[in-house]
Amino acid sequence: MRGGGNHLIAGLAAALALPAGVFVLNLPFLVVIAIAVVLYAGVALVLAPRSTAERVNLGEVGRAQAELVGSLVEEGEATVARLTEAARALRAGSSGKTVAHLAETAQGILDRLVAEPDKLSAVRRFLTYYLPRSAEIAEGLGVVEKQRSADPVRQAEIETILGKLDQAFSFYADNLSQVQLDTLDVELKLMSRALAEDLGGAAPQPVSIERKGS
Repeated sequence: MRGGGNHLIAGLAAALALPAGVFVLNLPFLVVIAIAVVLYAGVALVLAPRSTAERVNLGEVGRAQAELVGSLVEEGEATVARLTEAARALRAGSSGKTVAHLAETAQGILDRLVAEPDKLSAVRRFLTYYLPRSAEIAEGLGVVEKQRSADPVRQAEIETILGKLDQAFSFYADNLSQVQLDTLDVELKLMSRALAEDLGGAAPQPVSIERKGS
């Protein structure tokens, strides 16, 4: 539970316990206060949000692996949020739908990794390369769209790349295994550089990411 919702529910439970204890059970007021305090603490603790690492199913992996997966999933979910925001900002409906689907597919992969952390090696390339690049490209398209003299050729190129990314994401979601996508790798690098040059640094800058598990 996020946003302090556990404390809200705990407070409501404690508030309901006060009149119930005094007027229904006829307990001494001080006793009811003590019960309400314990009830508040217990409910708040039970409903407290868990860290991503705690959400990871340990299964056959150890605590260190779970913490690594948790860290990568947290970063991935932050990138999914960027994709979701980029999808809402895009003017072209088709592009927005593609980016929204990227976010949805990526979240599904992250959820599955939480349940099966032993699959990390199979999706490390997705987490460290394709997912961050997809956010950069989607945000770059948003900047291109806002230009007064937007280049339709450049927009079409970016939309094509997003379509290929969507296919790559679906592959990972369906197979949860690595695939050789060297051509797409090159296209992503070239597109990131082209965006940076075209927009004079206004586009999101590509992140230098170490390719692990490739």
